[in-house]
Amino acid sequence: MKDEQMATLVFNKLLGKGWFVCLFLLLGFLPQSWGQALPIQLFKKSQRLLMGEIPVNLSPRREYVMKSGASGELKLKHGLRKVSYRAGEQLGGIDLEAFALQKELLAIEEALIMDRKLPQARMQKDTELAQYKKNLLRLDAEMKLTGRFLDDPAFYQQVYPTGESEAPRIEDLNETLRELKASKGRIARMMTYLESGRFEELEIAEIEKQMKAKRIQFEKREQEVLLTVPFDGEVQILFPYVEGESNFVPAGLEIAKLRDFNQIFADAPILNSKLRLIPKSSLELEVLGANGPLIGRYKESLQMTGSGAPKLIYRFVFPADRILALRPLLDGTVEGKLFLNLSAPCILVPKFLLVATNPEVFRARGWSGIVESALPGYRLESLGLNEVAVTWSKEK
Repeated sequence: MKDEQMATLVFNKLLGKGWFVCLFLLLGFLPQSWGQALPIQLFKKSQRLLMGEIPVNLSPRREYVMKSGASGELKLKHGLRKVSYRAGEQLGGIDLEAFALQKELLAIEEALIMDRKLPQARMQKDTELAQYKKNLLRLDAEMKLTGRFLDDPAFYQQVYPTGESEAPRIEDLNETLRELKASKGRIARMMTYLESGRFEELEIAEIEKQMKAKRIQFEKREQEVLLTVPFDGEVQILFPYVEGESNFVPAGLEIAKLRDFNQIFADAPILNSKLRLIPKSSLELEVLGANGPLIGRYKESLQMTGSGAPKLIYRFVFPADRILALRPLLDGTVEGKLFLNLSAPCILVPKFLLVATNPEVFRARGWSGIVESALPGYRLESLGLNEVAVTWSKEK
């Protein structure tokens, strides 16, 4: 018993000096006292078991690259001073002076349409109606006269004395009468159109639609020229902008990157098929920040294509109070540790120590067998990357 206590004391003192010292101690001095059984009291108890070490990419909740929609001179509204923007705010634009002039011209054109062109169209309708009414009176008179000629050919000689013109034939008079009736019908239809709501519906609507089409075209131009922030976030200027100088940019050039830091995600590629068998809700991802480890919880699974083959990605989300500590880790790959959150605290035993106690048992009976051999009364709970989690079998 004294030998066991002495070994435990020595082990704890040397634990901070590295696993190689501990390994030497356990494989040399300890087996002399305990034989093949390991001293369970030397191992830590934890509810988190390391399952893998994988490279992860950290990214904000949303990010958007703002590009120039046209070629011209770039002007940033607040220069390089402002970083945080609200949705709908203007970051700047391309050829803003020319755009402002176009905007003024469009406003003038719309005012002219509303104040002059539309009233002018309505006045023209009234003028055309008056002219059509005169034409109808004239046509009615001509039709009556032509009908009188047909009924009384002698009346034609009274109107046009002999020698001035030759009396028309009956066929010609009938043809003239038909043409007059057709003209009267066309004029009557035009008057009906002008007096009905169809005129307002078509002609006036045409003017209004043309005005609306110009407005849409201008708004499309506005989207190309102005750099509008689509959501709340922080802006990083990508273009080497120099205040006080001309900054010409071609169309399609990346101007700025907008990021939403309300949440930060970590994307971990799951290449080991054994990790996919672990319940996702029990997984945690740990990355090392400047002030210590930062732990994220599983959020969702994604399929991403890289190098021609789809990859399974587990996305983890971190608490809001860890965002500032995570921001220095963005824009690159960092080392992440994937942990299994056990249902209850377990004793974690290094794998190499278990195997070293009796390699023959391990080859014959695997991890469960070596746990029963090296740790009597304990059983295997879960298998990690470098350690196994064991529990006292009588507690189960």
